[in-house]
Amino acid sequence: MRDRKLATRYARALLGALPDAVEQDRADEFLNALADSVSANVELRGFFLDPATPARAKKSLLETLCATRGLPDRVKTFLGMMVDNARLANLPSIAEVFHLERESSQGTVSATLTAAASLTPELHARAVRALEKLSGRKVNLTVAIDPGLLGGAVAQVGSMVYDGSLKTQLARLR
Repeated sequence: MRDRKLATRYARALLGALPDAVEQDRADEFLNALADSVSANVELRGFFLDPATPARAKKSLLETLCATRGLPDRVKTFLGMMVDNARLANLPSIAEVFHLERESSQGTVSATLTAAASLTPELHARAVRALEKLSGRKVNLTVAIDPGLLGGAVAQVGSMVYDGSLKTQLARLR
């Protein structure tokens, strides 16, 4: 719980420092990629989380990464502050909360549609329209395939789950 509160404070601070939606989107993409890289790469994780690694070296690497991606100076400053406050271990949760806060501020919500088979472009567009109507917000839809559903689909929009799968309907009949 404490980690989530901390992540929310940091994420909201960065979001407030980036007034432009384009900068927010680029920062979101970068934070998620950095968090994924730190989680997946043992050497990088060790470099960032080792207290023996000088803060100057960590900041230098982060500044180089920010410059390479053409990110605003505020993102570089934010990451430097995270280094100074020894918060790089919280990067994955901060990136996750930043993503959710950014979507919320832009009137968008993430949704996942799990279907038994891949969707045609027309069906994908219909699903987006239906979920936008249900949620009352713009939907950023991710599609996943699960042949175990047998047919139909399961949609998750925020914390709401709409289950129209054949697997669930058969389970109810039992």
